[in-house]
Order: sequence, then structure tokens, then C-alpha cells
Amino acid sequence: MIDLNHHPMPTVVAALLAATALVACSPADNGTNGAAPVTSESATTATSTSGRSPDPTTPPSTPDCTSGDLAASEFGPHLRTASIRTSSAEYFHFDVRENTYDSCRDLSWVLLDGTIGDINGDHSRPAGTVVLFAGDRFVSNYQPPLYAGVDNVRRLADNAALITWRHNQAPRTSEESYELLDDHLRLVAYSTPDELRGAVPVIDFRNPPLDSQAGLPPEGNAHGSPYAAELPTGRYLLPLNSEQTLQCELGRDDGVIADCWANFQAHWDGDGSNHVRYVISPARIEKDINIAPDARGLPTLPRGDIYRVGTAVVDLQEPNVARIGLEPGQGVHISPGYVGEW
Repeated sequence: MIDLNHHPMPTVVAALLAATALVACSPADNGTNGAAPVTSESATTATSTSGRSPDPTTPPSTPDCTSGDLAASEFGPHLRTASIRTSSAEYFHFDVRENTYDSCRDLSWVLLDGTIGDINGDHSRPAGTVVLFAGDRFVSNYQPPLYAGVDNVRRLADNAALITWRHNQAPRTSEESYELLDDHLRLVAYSTPDELRGAVPVIDFRNPPLDSQAGLPPEGNAHGSPYAAELPTGRYLLPLNSEQTLQCELGRDDGVIADCWANFQAHWDGDGSNHVRYVISPARIEKDINIAPDARGLPTLPRGDIYRVGTAVVDLQEPNVARIGLEPGQGVHISPGYVGEW
């Protein structure tokens, strides 16, 4: 085994990309020795059993594959609390720093920045990690280590990546290269000292997500934000079609997610209600007859897209329908002849 611990960072990177013969022990591969290095050639030609894109440089072009949202992946439930229990019985409180999740690729990832501390976030220290995905699921034999941070993740091939970790002590940075074959991750080469690799807590996703009643809005993926626009709380016009429009106050932080009036003769109930509110804590839909405020000069949310307005997710993709809530499937469905749960 070649000891990478004494090589400077440029040597490791050059060796990986130039396909020189690096060999490393592989904790992610159950201790298998003598593994071949990740190279552009070997990783690109690796067998793909998932039907996802084999192209290492571009997103999948197959028309039957559209990447899902990170919130819909196996990681999604952890986004509700943005906290995960670690192997040290502490809690990693995180933000998504970089979202390159793509369920159409063999290997994709998200970078998380945050702190490790108690469940309330006290007595904390900086930490960061990389969560790896095979399609829309976690890479099963990888437990994300919680080093001081992540400097960078570079794709070497569709099934291979090079991670540059950040440390609080020497060496200040180190590198680890991985490849995924048949949904099994193999550590190909690393320059992280063994004493560091075994000294930091890890995330074990076999532990269930922390309980939370918080909403789970879309998070986006490698192709960008799930929202056409992210806007402040306020009143907006929501056209249902060319003639019928809602006027809505959206995304307030007092529990009123949507407060909407119809500018048309609605048929929502037998009482002639023209006003509907979606309120949380507890979640409920309220209808009544109410005089609408003056709508002149209000901005319009164009149809055909999803928007984030304050705390509200507004889905105007389906003709004649507005769906408004904290997350898809949790809110109110409004059309000219119907008001009900999303």
C-alpha cells in the first residue's frame, strides 16, 4: 500500500487524475486491499446497474429521467429539523451549503455545514460533511464523517468523486477519492491521517430522523432551486385562468399561511363564501363572506410555476388551480368551484 499521508495535496490530485497506480486500504469497502485508483477511464467505464446516466460530465439526457427534489429523497425527513444524531450521541445542526443532488446520476451529493453540540445547539463546535446518494437513496455502506468542514467536492466520473476535507489541526486539508460500483462505495485513495479518520463522529442514517411537525418544502436539486421566485410575505394576485383571479396575503409568520379572496363568483359552498384562509396550529381551512381589500397595484404570480412567498409554497402549475401550504400535500387547494385540502 502506498502511504499517501506524506504526499502534499497537489501530488494526490495529480496522481488521481493522471491514473498513476495508487492503492489504498478501503474502510468503505470492508477492508479490501489492492483496489485500483479512480481514473477518468476506469470510473467512466464502470458498469452501471441502475439505469441512470453513465455520462460523467453532463446531466442525464434520457427523456424518461427527471431528477427528483432533495426533499423527496431518503434524506428529506432530516430537513424538517436540520439536526441529525451522531455516533458520539451529540447532534449535528446543519445548513445545506451546496445541493448537487441528482437522482438520475449514479453518484450525487449535498454538502452540509454546521455545528456539533447538544440537542439545543449549545456547547457546539464547527463541523461539515458530504452526504452521498446512489439515485434517490443513501449510499448504503458510507457513514458521513464530521470533520471541521468541507473545502470542495469534485466529480471525477459519473460514479466517482474527490472530497477535500478541512481540519483544525495538521494537515489542515486532506483528500479522499471514492467510486461507486453496483451501489457499493469504495474508498480508492486517501491522504487523511488514520488517527483523524478514526477520531471524528459520523452520521449513521440507520438512526431515524428526529421527530418534528415542521413543514418540508421543496429543496431543489443539482439543476437549481425548485422555485421560479422566492418572494417576501405580502399580498399577491394569483390568476386561476384568464378571467378568474385570487387576491391572497401569503406566508405570514403568525400561522396564517394563505388569506385569499375570489374576484369572481365562487362556488365553494352553499353560503356564497368568497374568502378562504389556510391556518396552521392546528391546520384548518376557514371560509366565509368578506369584503376584499383593494387589489390595485398588487404584483401577479404568473401561472405555470411554483413560488416561495414568506413561509408559503404556492403551486400554480395545474390549470384553474392554486395550491398553497407549507409543503406539497400540506395546505389548501383552491379552484373556481372547490376549496379543500391539498
